[in-house]
Amino acid sequence: MIKIQIPTNMNELLENHWDWFKNEFIGNDSKKKDFITSKLNLRNINEFERIIKADYDEMCSYIEQFSEMSLSSEEKIWFGYDAWSRRKNGWNALKYMQNLNVKVCPYCNRNNIDYTDIRYEKLLSQQQKRIPRASFDHFFPKNIYPYLSCSLLNLIPCCNTCNSAKHSQNVKIIYPYENDFGENGKFVLKYDITKFNMEVFNKKNNGSIEDAIFKDLLVELKTEDPRIKNSKTVFHLETLYSQEHNFIRDLLDKLSMYLEGWDRAKLLTNSEKVFFKLFFDLPRDSNKIYPYQKITMDIIKQYEPRLANYL
Repeated sequence: MIKIQIPTNMNELLENHWDWFKNEFIGNDSKKKDFITSKLNLRNINEFERIIKADYDEMCSYIEQFSEMSLSSEEKIWFGYDAWSRRKNGWNALKYMQNLNVKVCPYCNRNNIDYTDIRYEKLLSQQQKRIPRASFDHFFPKNIYPYLSCSLLNLIPCCNTCNSAKHSQNVKIIYPYENDFGENGKFVLKYDITKFNMEVFNKKNNGSIEDAIFKDLLVELKTEDPRIKNSKTVFHLETLYSQEHNFIRDLLDKLSMYLEGWDRAKLLTNSEKVFFKLFFDLPRDSNKIYPYQKITMDIIKQYEPRLANYL
């Protein structure tokens, strides 16, 4: 749903990854070298660098090239991912997450994803404990394509909810390193009993929208893009967002207050765009992503199209 902003030092990260794989994971282990080169029909282990650094199109070509490959469960772990993901020091999964600096799950845009290397010796007796890092989803499932399991651009930082939902499903969804839903997938509010329009929206009870309105309120993700349709199904996006009654109530209340309050606020500022961003807690920097950002913008555009200019 949300595009990952690839860091400017991505080439350096890819080099770090290949250096670790070649020099530490493979090293002088002839058994690993022979296994990988023979299974992938490589002349030598250096040719595996292309797979470790592969982008989306290249990974697709390898999937087609190795479509006849058959591996046992024991053999599937021989491509390095487990060793790298469990590594505690040096170049490891935590370092990669820190460089990506992705704070919100790109699949659902609901949950924060956390990672840290802070240790709490003093707070937790003398035991060294770490806050666990967020999950990596293998965009191309490692159980099906184990030779891509350690390819850096096959790893999507995400929340545990989305990682569990997708698991080993092999479906075509939006690839977060290159795309997001954008204008091809829009969240809209639907009301089953009566059309949910601004007339209903403005109906207040003790200063807030009536509870009855939310009983049958649903969130629909409208799209004609098959990849977005698959994302909707895999991550249960309509179901998850339809349960966010408090968030939707607060957003609609906030929109109502904004429309009522701008006339007064414009006496203090010449820029409605600045006021709008601050009021709705949306990032002024386009490279930053906040939780619920996509659905917030879509609902604002649904009920007050004029404000789309500030998004």
